[in-house]
Amino acid sequence: MNQLILPELPDKTVKISGNTRMRQPFLPGFPEGAIKIGGNLSILKKDGTVTYFVGSDSYFSHIEGDKSGERFALTSLMINRHVRAAELEDAPH
Repeated sequence: MNQLILPELPDKTVKISGNTRMRQPFLPGFPEGAIKIGGNLSILKKDGTVTYFVGSDSYFSHIEGDKSGERFALTSLMINRHVRAAELEDAPH
């Protein structure tokens, strides 16, 4: 079976024809004013809320200053392979 494997993207494949499958990545859309981190993640701080986007989809949000919410969001993003720890370390805070 021919399959394109890109480890940084979630496992989403689309059947093209017969047994051929192709990975379907997220569309590269980021909200205005968001800080882009890595290939798929952006973080938007607006009106006292921090929102994490994977591609153009809202992934998680919490109020600014909520350290538990921030740890949960970032850990979840790393576990689900949306971002690497090194990319978060290098990101502006």
